[in-house]
Amino acid sequence: MGAPVGADRQRVVTAQFVVVTAATLAYFVYVGVLVPLIPTLVERGLGGSKFDIGLTMAAFSISAIACRPLLARLGERWGMRMLMMAGAGVAVLATIGAAYVANRYVLLPLRGLQGVGEAFVFVGGATLVAQSAAPRRRAEAASYYSVGVFVGLGLGPLFADHLVNRGRYRAAFFLGAGFIVLAGVLAAAGPRPVDDPRSVTRTPRRRTGLIHRGAMLPGAALAIGVAAFSPFSAFLPDHARQVGFSGSAPVFALYTVVCLAVRIGGARLPERIGLITAVSASMVGMAAGMGVLALWVTRTGVLVGTALLALGVSMLFPSLSALASNAAADDEQVLMMSTFTMFFEVGVAAGGLVFGAVAAWTDQRGAFAGASVAALIGLVLVRTRVARRMGRSGVAAPYGGGQQPEADEHPAGDPAAHRGQGA
Repeated sequence: MGAPVGADRQRVVTAQFVVVTAATLAYFVYVGVLVPLIPTLVERGLGGSKFDIGLTMAAFSISAIACRPLLARLGERWGMRMLMMAGAGVAVLATIGAAYVANRYVLLPLRGLQGVGEAFVFVGGATLVAQSAAPRRRAEAASYYSVGVFVGLGLGPLFADHLVNRGRYRAAFFLGAGFIVLAGVLAAAGPRPVDDPRSVTRTPRRRTGLIHRGAMLPGAALAIGVAAFSPFSAFLPDHARQVGFSGSAPVFALYTVVCLAVRIGGARLPERIGLITAVSASMVGMAAGMGVLALWVTRTGVLVGTALLALGVSMLFPSLSALASNAAADDEQVLMMSTFTMFFEVGVAAGGLVFGAVAAWTDQRGAFAGASVAALIGLVLVRTRVARRMGRSGVAAPYGGGQQPEADEHPAGDPAAHRGQGA
């Protein structure tokens, strides 16, 4: 999988990249609108418990996981651009329906459809970015692209907070639906990457299974990291009010600023320090941030914990995405990204169920403390299993369509293995 000469100087930010990232940003603003909306609606508007909040979060993710094995096939048949447009269409219908529910159990299947829409958009965008970047610049491309994901998640609560605090849940759902429509329009108006002869969606590929085995270890690390983050999005709105904030908007604004600064200013940092080192630092930052939220119950503590958490989260997805992409051949990128991004939803579902139960048995601080422990478990996984498979550089030989893994491309003593370069 060696990169061609000059690949490191290949442009990362192209017209296709900008449109895909803009569409993803718009879509994840909508997902961010749901961050304060769903927990508050379930608990205050529909009379649910903390466990019901976790269950509602899990419904979103379980459906996204269930549809993942089909996405590689659909992506190859339709193209990634059409996949994103279809996801936006499903999500907008489910969101308009959710605006009129009067029972938390009726909300669950609609949350499931929202999860299907998110899976289509996320897989489509992540695959386009992975396809367009040179191997040694995939972490950089993923870092820029994920600005759209995580800035959207931060901006959404800012737009929705005043509506949610006033109990205007239906208006908040329609606000979110507007951002879905914008995402669909951007995806439709963008360049047509399937017309590019280099696109794997037009290149014949050998038939493989429904998942890519090379995604399992980086995906497991992603799932643990996302699970550790889930109590923040689920319980921070209420926790922020308890410590004296009028709403959660200032805290999510801080989170957004820190993520944006690291994702843009440090886009090449993971490949410079090594992908394994970057993921390890991410897990440490997340463990520290959730620990501070659990133990320091003041407004200052919430801000410090949020900043530490954001520092950790900001490097998690780009580094792991590059690890996964580097473990796949060029004609396996759709299958790899479909499998790898599935673990994002695994983490959300597991985090919602596990930490929702922890919060019901203890309180929100108990969920934050449990998330800190989960991030430390993720650190152990990264430093042992992932590092052993990928090498210090974060490079693995491709699995080759479900075949047995081969030896690492760079031996431990090879200087190239210490520079965090791609395949």
